[in-house]
Amino acid sequence: MFLFFLIVAGRQLHKQEPFKNIDKYSISATLISMKQTYTRLLHKTAQYITIHLFLTLASMPILVAWGLPLSRLSLFGNFFFSPVLFLFLLLSSAVFFFEIMHVPHGFIAWLLEKLTFLWKWILPLHGSDTLYGFSKPPLWLLFTLAIIPFALIAHPRMRSSKYRIIGLAVLLILSMMIIQSASRQQSACTHIPCYGGELTLLYQNGKTVLIDPGYIGRRISAPSWVAYTLTPELIAKTGRLTIDHLITLKPGIMTFEAIRTLGETISIRNFYAPYMYGELTGPLRVAWGKLYGVLQQQETKLHRIYEEQPLELVEGTITLSMSSHGKKTYREITYPHVHIRGFIDDEPVNL
Repeated sequence: MFLFFLIVAGRQLHKQEPFKNIDKYSISATLISMKQTYTRLLHKTAQYITIHLFLTLASMPILVAWGLPLSRLSLFGNFFFSPVLFLFLLLSSAVFFFEIMHVPHGFIAWLLEKLTFLWKWILPLHGSDTLYGFSKPPLWLLFTLAIIPFALIAHPRMRSSKYRIIGLAVLLILSMMIIQSASRQQSACTHIPCYGGELTLLYQNGKTVLIDPGYIGRRISAPSWVAYTLTPELIAKTGRLTIDHLITLKPGIMTFEAIRTLGETISIRNFYAPYMYGELTGPLRVAWGKLYGVLQQQETKLHRIYEEQPLELVEGTITLSMSSHGKKTYREITYPHVHIRGFIDDEPVNL
């Protein structure tokens, strides 16, 4: 009897075809849900690209005026950085308030430490080759370029995301071309004040030469000065993140630390330093080892000055000759006392 009822029930269900109807409805609902999700994702992506292009256009004149480099990875960097920043602020705020309320927060502090470690590990991966700079054009032009994005967004025809993205992208390309073409042409020889002295910057035919007579390492704040003053000054004057020839005439702990800081942002192709006689020990050895590691990573050519050396740094325009006169002592080492003489566009140079 029980078997008879199962057979009858099975025939009734087969006539109604419930599974067929359920499949149709579920597939249709899934397709509609996927379409809605795709539409929302497309809308959010368009919003993100619009905001990024607008912020890039609005901030680019400020960065150029300050001599700060721009990054080719900013579009992707902001996409990944925003969630990390949110997590960092959330965890750090939780640690702060839990500490005030004397609530155990060891696990949250551990998460914050791991997040910070991960971010520090990711940051050096981009390399300085993803950065680019512009030499500083007239301020009125930068001010004008900073206003144009606001006028473009406020235009009645720019209500749609598609038109905004196209308009902002075209404006970004035009702004970069205008800044590049309007950049000031620097003279062949300029001077950068440094701790009571001057660094000599030679820029000719797209080549950059920086000469430090021994002032850059005078103070313990030299690495900070290089990061926040010298690097922006070099970018603003040359529009490049490369030094073709870097010459320092006095070795020292803070000099090596400062040049290492410079090499973390600026690519150094040739580095000239006096030959050091004696054994490097203690902090001097550590500072030189760190600098040497950065130079090796950049594949910088290292030139040691120990006798008279003629240098044609920029063909036909910058020719220098370095000669040693006596020796100087620094800690446990001695090094040649170097003088630089030469010509820049037939003008004599004496350092």
